[in-house]
Amino acid sequence: MHTIQDDTPVPHTGETAVATNGETLNEVLASQARDRSRLELWAGTVVGGANAALIWMRFPSVHWLAAGFAATACYGAWGLIDRKLSSVDDSVADGRLTRMLMRAARFGVAAGGWICALFAVAAFLTAALGGLSIPGR
Repeated sequence: MHTIQDDTPVPHTGETAVATNGETLNEVLASQARDRSRLELWAGTVVGGANAALIWMRFPSVHWLAAGFAATACYGAWGLIDRKLSSVDDSVADGRLTRMLMRAARFGVAAGGWICALFAVAAFLTAALGGLSIPGR
C-alpha cells in the first residue's frame, strides 16, 4: 500500500508569525486591518452587519453568533475610518475638525467592536455551559 508523504516541516526560526514582544492585541488588529484592501474592509463591514442583523432577528437563540458578526462589521468599519483618516489633509480649513470627528468615530467603532466581541464570548459560554455561575455554588 502506498501512503502519501506529509509536506516537509518548516524550520522554526524562533519568530512569532503575528505579534512581536510588546505588541498589544489592538496593534495586531490595526496592522491586519491596514494590510487589507478597501474592498475587503467594505465587504467585512457590509456582510458582517447584514449577517448580524439577520441572525439576531431570525435566530435569536444564536445571538452570540450575531454579536461575532457585529464585531467583524466594526473591524471593517474601523479599518475604513483609519484609512480615510490617514488621507485627511490638515491644511484644509475643515481638516482639523474632520480629523477630530474621525478619531472620535474610530474610537466609538473600536469600543463597539470590543463590546460585541466580549458579548459574543460571554453569550457563547453561557449557551454552551448552560449559564455562567460562580465556581463552588
